[in-house]
Amino acid sequence: MIIRKTFERFLREAGLSRTQARGLMAHGYHALNQCDAELSSTVNQLQSLIQTLKG
Repeated sequence: MIIRKTFERFLREAGLSRTQARGLMAHGYHALNQCDAELSSTVNQLQSLIQTLKG
């Protein structure tokens, strides 16, 4: 099980700000939908990474 700090660090390394990472952890994917359009590439990268991790 990934602990909160590790997951937050992962999200920060993926390009999210601290606020965005915490928002994603607290409110899920919908929190990112409310962010600026510039995050769309980060969201796409996260989705690709998730798919890669799933195998």
